[in-house]
Amino acid sequence: MKKVFGKRFFKAALVVSLIWPITLTKVQAEQKGVVDEWYAHLTMDLMLGAKLEAAAIYEKRVPWLFYFYPALSKLTRVPATGFNPEQIITMNPKYVVLPITFKAQAETLQHAHIQASVLDFKDMAGLLACVDESAKLENTSVAFQKAEAYRAFVTEIVGAEVLEKEKKALLNENRLRHFSFFSKKDQSDRKRILHISSLNPLTVDGKETIIDEWISLAGGQNVVEAKGNNHPVTWEQVFASNPDVIILGSGSGSWEKGTVPKGAEFLPAIQSGHLYRNPTGIFLWDRYGLELPLQILWAKNILAGKNPDNLEMREKMKEFYGRFFDLHPSEEVLGQILKGETPH
Repeated sequence: MKKVFGKRFFKAALVVSLIWPITLTKVQAEQKGVVDEWYAHLTMDLMLGAKLEAAAIYEKRVPWLFYFYPALSKLTRVPATGFNPEQIITMNPKYVVLPITFKAQAETLQHAHIQASVLDFKDMAGLLACVDESAKLENTSVAFQKAEAYRAFVTEIVGAEVLEKEKKALLNENRLRHFSFFSKKDQSDRKRILHISSLNPLTVDGKETIIDEWISLAGGQNVVEAKGNNHPVTWEQVFASNPDVIILGSGSGSWEKGTVPKGAEFLPAIQSGHLYRNPTGIFLWDRYGLELPLQILWAKNILAGKNPDNLEMREKMKEFYGRFFDLHPSEEVLGQILKGETPH
């Protein structure tokens, strides 16, 4: 992989040297839209009013995105491996958003006088910092207003104290960390949650992930001790974990005979009727997107023994989509999203 990137950047440097005589005035005059190579960031572009030139889109997993934004189907797609730096240079975007995996591209693009920012977050405080940084990149009054309003929305749901503790932890450690401010006593009284990312092959989401974050913030505890997303496990390990609640991630498959083994029906979560399909909206609620505060509310309802499809939840969804995206889903659509269904 390093050799491949090395060749890429050598070629990109050559392109930069060839186009260097172009005056900055001409470059600015020909500037186009935003190139966003991080698929989880697209909804931030939409919220902040960015004009898109090209974007990475998690197409098969987010059909509601195209339901609400059909014009995105015509948008230039970033390939799975990303654009070559020289391709981006010739596109001359307003700025480029890069995921952490494409970090090495940033310096090459900056040498070509193209603003490139590597964005990432690992918790709710990091999410807000990412939104603020994105607003600075867009640099419009609309973007700054939306970022401020979004911060207020998240703070109302998560709490200012939690956000402040996360912010301090980020400044002190500057690395991914587990929630040290939840004591073991706090954890012992919490319902045990199993979040399945795939039924076949069987993979689950563990510690030090955004899934572990919202499970904790909602008042539960993650039964998976291993670190990371999409962690391979056996059904014997699932049985041993004895979960009170099982949540199936988007695209994880169906809980049915042939997919789950004999005896799965005796798991506490299944016996008590606590098997749920995770909602998906314009992005995956349970992953690294703007809908995370809705995910926390949804999970809180589940852990409190409530039907998550209730009036309060629907009102928060209406507020969220209307306030930040100027979208106004019908009651039928809200119900479909809450059930983890795709557009009919």
